[in-house]
Amino acid sequence: MGFVGIVETFGYVGKAFKEFTDANRAEQEAQAKLAQVMRNTMRASAAEVQSIKDLAAAQQQLGVIGDEVQVAGAQELGTYLQKADSLRRLMPVMNDMLAQQYGLNATQEQAVQIASMMMDG
Repeated sequence: MGFVGIVETFGYVGKAFKEFTDANRAEQEAQAKLAQVMRNTMRASAAEVQSIKDLAAAQQQLGVIGDEVQVAGAQELGTYLQKADSLRRLMPVMNDMLAQQYGLNATQEQAVQIASMMMDG
């Protein structure tokens, strides 16, 4: 592998690392917003917030919607709900709608749109 190949390899690694850190930052922000919304609208405990994050992780294992996308949608749903249990019941429905509409490419913004549509309808 020549010098150019090494430089290209480092470029790919750098790009992948940036994408990973950007995704991690977006997930951390979404989780913080979810916790804030749940505390404000549901007076949720830390355990209830964690249960929603755990549900998102479990749902990710079952389907095609990433947990960071689900958390963003859950945060939007949470603005309309008063109980964490209601949020737990609606998340799989939201995930099904996201998968049908957007498949593997669902984004946080699209999750928020679906969640808003669910609560407006």
